Amino acid sequence: MQSIKETLTKRPEPTSKANSERAAMIEYFVTPLMEERREANIERFKKWMVNNKNKSSEDFKKSKEYLRPMRVARIAMMMSHIPTEDLHPFFKQCLAYKGGFSRAWWGALKVNK
Repeated sequence: MQSIKETLTKRPEPTSKANSERAAMIEYFVTPLMEERREANIERFKKWMVNNKNKSSEDFKKSKEYLRPMRVARIAMMMSHIPTEDLHPFFKQCLAYKGGFSRAWWGALKVNK
């Protein structure tokens, strides 16, 4: 029987799909954005169930209240106007924002029309 330490040392490191410095930095943005979307969906589902007691979670996913997962390509496209060297300071700024990571991210990407 192997010990836990032996098992962990033999396990391969997870590989990233990033093929450039920019792609690697964008991967850091994906995780917090997706986590906050999941948390928001849980809260929205609780409120939705109060009004729709006889419906299932599948009906919630079809409703307008459900936040669909964002693709990594969409996140990268929305951040295409930010230079690569500015991504790290932008990530730190979003993490430090008291209102939440995604709120800072969306607020910084909002374009005045």
